[in-house]
Amino acid sequence: MLLTIEIILILLAIYPVLGALKWSCGLLFYLILSKRNHEFPKQNHDLDEVFAVIPAYNEEKTLLTTIQSVKNQGLDNDHIMVIDDNSSDETVKIATKAGVRVYTKNENKGKADSLNYAIKLIDELADPNKTAYLLSIDADTILQANGVQRLLDYFYGHNYGGVTANMDVANRENALAKSQVVEFSSIVGIIKRA
Repeated sequence: MLLTIEIILILLAIYPVLGALKWSCGLLFYLILSKRNHEFPKQNHDLDEVFAVIPAYNEEKTLLTTIQSVKNQGLDNDHIMVIDDNSSDETVKIATKAGVRVYTKNENKGKADSLNYAIKLIDELADPNKTAYLLSIDADTILQANGVQRLLDYFYGHNYGGVTANMDVANRENALAKSQVVEFSSIVGIIKRA
């Protein structure tokens, strides 16, 4: 009886250590695998049916950098849409000066409403004989070089309805921004792998 209690106590003492070791090994394994290129053949996709949608509300500080990031992907100005959610700053002026499509809503209804609005616009603009792709980008996002092409790789030869990218939060200056780092790296990462 005494031996059984000692075994149970030893197991209880080492269980957290074994659990931490298991999670650490899993993390290392993931990091090694994530450095590899995905298995899909890289193609030079036609970007004619890719529509970049940038919902924006008072984003004057970051919007121009985001628009330039999207332009660097090779998308035409006609395929880059800023959906202004009734901003009170210079968001509309900056987007208009950048030469992209700008749609201003009469009242602030949030990001989801802006995306739904954009879907209706894309239905009207897209070629009905081709597949249209919606690229939703936050107004403070900077796309990695060739990012759109890499996202499109997943659609060809596979039955995927949507793809999301890994995000890296550049603004880590205040507590809210730092909390986004935790959100994106843990919650979003876990959901994407589920």
